[in-house]
Amino acid sequence: MFRTDTDAQIPWPKALGMLWQRIELVSKLPYFLVTVHQPESEEDVAFHTTLVFSNIQAVLGIAEEPENKFEVVRVDLLSPDYLNGSSGFKLDQLVEVWLEKQTGGQRFVLADGTRMEMEGNMLPTSPISYEKVLSLPTDFATPTVSDLQR
Repeated sequence: MFRTDTDAQIPWPKALGMLWQRIELVSKLPYFLVTVHQPESEEDVAFHTTLVFSNIQAVLGIAEEPENKFEVVRVDLLSPDYLNGSSGFKLDQLVEVWLEKQTGGQRFVLADGTRMEMEGNMLPTSPISYEKVLSLPTDFATPTVSDLQR
């Protein structure tokens, strides 16, 4: 979740969207910076942009949408201190996401092999089992998601 206010808005034509000098990260949750490639068919021009998401389900939605004009190039995890063991937020390249459907738990695997787990908010009724839902290559020469399972 993000919050901002009108004091942070940059004057800009509304038809082009809204720009902000700052946003507030409302809670200490993981955030996802998703770099996407968007081809422009009219002029054979393509560009990259980065979208920020506050939950992994939204990231999965953009990655698996069949009619989406975006190709996911890279996903970075902005992890809070309690996940990364440091004294603040830390940004790392994400290569795998695992979900535990019973509890809502999440496991993140970083490009350097580090694993971070966020416990779910439900009590399990049977043994916990994680399912890999997103796998990204560490070589980004080709801007595609290499494996997406749901």
